[in-house]
Amino acid sequence: MDTLILKTQFEANFGLILKNLEGISAEESLIFPQNEANCVNWLLGHLIYSRNLVLKILGKNSVWNDEHFAFYGRYINAKDVTEKLIDFELLKSYFQQTYKPLMDGLEQFENQPKQYCRTFIFVTARDLSLWTNRVCSPIVRKRRYDKIVNF
Repeated sequence: MDTLILKTQFEANFGLILKNLEGISAEESLIFPQNEANCVNWLLGHLIYSRNLVLKILGKNSVWNDEHFAFYGRYINAKDVTEKLIDFELLKSYFQQTYKPLMDGLEQFENQPKQYCRTFIFVTARDLSLWTNRVCSPIVRKRRYDKIVNF
């Protein structure tokens, strides 16, 4: 399997997500846009949770213990677990820790069965979808616009 496309997707998503995280404070990361979408803190934790699944498939260590951070898993309502959400700076460091093992794992994955390819493509596509649809919410877009206008 040619992993170049997967590596490129993970790399692009990683850069895009880090860029979108710039300037978001811990307080802002806990805002629920329009009181219905998930907050940035939960979305980032959910991406880490998903990337840990990919790391396990690649035979790499997770960056955290999924049991301790299950509140970032699928089908969890972020509003129900707000008090459990971890420090935003720590969360960002966990996200950054996923990059190297993912890249290394994909490099070693070249000759493995293609059945996992769909999982990886799904995770990278969902990463991008979450960030374009949720993090680029009206609140974040307005703040970014204000920075550009006031440049």
